[in-house]
Amino acid sequence: MTTTNLLDARLTRCLILLLGVTVTSAAVPIPELTVRAKIAAPTAEQQLAQLQQQVQSLQAQLTVLQAVVQITPASLAGQEPSVTIAAENLQLRAVNTFTLQSGSSMIIRSSAALKLRSDGNTEVRAAGSLNMDGSLVRLNGGSKSLATVGSVVQTGSPSGVLSGQIVNGSQTVFSN
Repeated sequence: MTTTNLLDARLTRCLILLLGVTVTSAAVPIPELTVRAKIAAPTAEQQLAQLQQQVQSLQAQLTVLQAVVQITPASLAGQEPSVTIAAENLQLRAVNTFTLQSGSSMIIRSSAALKLRSDGNTEVRAAGSLNMDGSLVRLNGGSKSLATVGSVVQTGSPSGVLSGQIVNGSQTVFSN
């Protein structure tokens, strides 16, 4: 029996079972059938089971959040509530503007390297003094000591014009 004949035979059996129709020849055109099945509404027990699964899923998500976010209520801290997010890795992203703002002071601390990067201009501005402190400060990746007030100047006058060359400068601040 060929594949086509086998399919015709199976189709014929299905039509006989579904419609009570006997098809005697594969050459007889078969009209398209539209089968509509009624889907019963879920029972109260099924709905309850679905809700219980959703609650279990939400409880698992809440447990994960509770593991990384600690909220201290105002009554325990003696002041406003505080929030701590503790994670092995944490990324905060914004599609547009991202602002960190504090009503008083702000500290950004890293126990290893700290990098601030910008694909555009970067501005550091302070209304008061701006202090940069490091064992070595490089401005623009510089390698030449930066002269400061009080640096030693070597003077000479080979052409009769008083000229000078800075002999030493800062040992910790370098520029180009």
